[in-house]
Amino acid sequence: MYLCVFPGQIARKLHLRTPFKKGRPGREWFQGLKRRHPEFVLRRPEPTSLVRLRAVNPVIINNYFQALDETLSALGLHEKPDFIWNADESGFQLQHQPQMVCARKGAKAIPGRTAMSKESISVMVCGNAAGNKLPPMVVIRGKTSKSLNSWAVAAGPQNALWTYQDKAWMTNDLGEEWFSRVFLQHCGPERPQLLILDGHSSHQTLGLLERAKEENIHILALPPHTTHCLQPLDKCMFGPLKAAYNEACTTYMSADPNRIVNKASWPGLFVEAYEKGVTTANISSGFRACGIYPFCPTAIGNEAFLPSLATESAAPSVSTIDRPDQEPSTSTQISLSGNVSNPSVGQELSDNTSSHGNLEVQEMECSLVQDCTHIIEPYQDDSVIFNLSLSSSIDQSVNEVFRFPTPEPNRQTEKKRETSHRLLTSDKVITQKRIKEEEKKKKEKAKEERTKKREERLKGKVTKKIVRNRKTKQNSSSTMTNANTCSLCLAPYLGDNDESMWVECSLCKEWMHVHCIPLGINLEGISNVDIPFYCHKHAS
Repeated sequence: MYLCVFPGQIARKLHLRTPFKKGRPGREWFQGLKRRHPEFVLRRPEPTSLVRLRAVNPVIINNYFQALDETLSALGLHEKPDFIWNADESGFQLQHQPQMVCARKGAKAIPGRTAMSKESISVMVCGNAAGNKLPPMVVIRGKTSKSLNSWAVAAGPQNALWTYQDKAWMTNDLGEEWFSRVFLQHCGPERPQLLILDGHSSHQTLGLLERAKEENIHILALPPHTTHCLQPLDKCMFGPLKAAYNEACTTYMSADPNRIVNKASWPGLFVEAYEKGVTTANISSGFRACGIYPFCPTAIGNEAFLPSLATESAAPSVSTIDRPDQEPSTSTQISLSGNVSNPSVGQELSDNTSSHGNLEVQEMECSLVQDCTHIIEPYQDDSVIFNLSLSSSIDQSVNEVFRFPTPEPNRQTEKKRETSHRLLTSDKVITQKRIKEEEKKKKEKAKEERTKKREERLKGKVTKKIVRNRKTKQNSSSTMTNANTCSLCLAPYLGDNDESMWVECSLCKEWMHVHCIPLGINLEGISNVDIPFYCHKHAS
């Protein structure tokens, strides 16, 4: 258990004598810690990538809420939740996650029946701050519209848009199709409206943005890698939806051993889960938890910013979000946040210690240090033992233990990337998209021209090779005469009046037209004089 290893690490780094066995406290110490601090509980952390931990920092979140406030004020939507939308896609599989069951204690294997196929399905869901939802778009795997015939589309959600893609992924074309055939047809005639999306490429196509600007739909892109904190559907909707889907599949397969989740039964099961998971309460609570409606910049708690402090590389211009409704902490504890970052930003962070006070993780670390220092005795030699108190020297040593190394800039990722929110329907963004589209078309055109020139050069080499072969064979024993015929089409050789291109096999010495050579034969021997050519009889 890490909580038992943690005090041992502190003791070793501070060179303190402890009653711990093998340098770590036992279970009794942890039980005593829980008795002294009943507010502590064991929690399993959610796996979160480093890039997400770095992105959720006070500067990015504060700038995002400022832009959101300005956008809502400019559009007059602060008190109009019906016109504030959020859309996102998520993946499902025919093979669900079985629900928990009651089993005998000590049972080693508890199997759960699932589908044999792991075929994926993507579902695009959209809802507004009032809790209303639009019909979903379901993307299945397929290459033509015939792939939809194997699905029970009629049993799916009402008015849902069913479409297909090679890997059941959201693409740029599908993003435009969803916007025109789902969002614009069901969002209502009132304007303006605000649509909040993540930074996926299918949400930022030029055609979608131009159509949105024509329809007076403003699209705001969330900061990259912050959707787990700022996107309402990710926050409070997709979790209940997938839990309801797993429950529906488990109940369906448990009722009859012959039942299986397949293309015929999946639409009906998804409808059941969709009605349970995508509810008015879940959607509206997502907007409330993300601080969108009602507008509340303090909805993202200070504890969400704590992991980003370890990777700060420069003093931020805005260190934290102003939270006037929170009182400063009055509890007495060891202050660690002033020294956890590197020396270049230590002073800046120490000035803002109160904004990160009263955090559960910080309290646990401080309490661990206090409990550890009350049962550890420092020593200089075997004859002198001092009783400990929370002196300044111990504070300084503990701060050294918690000091993070100075992060170095990654020179390989100096490429300019979007690191903040963007209003995608602004003239600046649309102009940039148009310039990129023009550059892309120019590159594609240049590539086509290079390919065409390469084919012409290859054709010229073939002509030269055949002429060379013809001249070579005229001086050898296998000279072409009017008696020669093509071994494939049996057409005779017309001598100097023959404009066709001929080639001789290097093994059987038979002549044939180049255009008669079957597909699959290696023609490299025709274009390259130094490589022999073999006809269809000897190609293998």
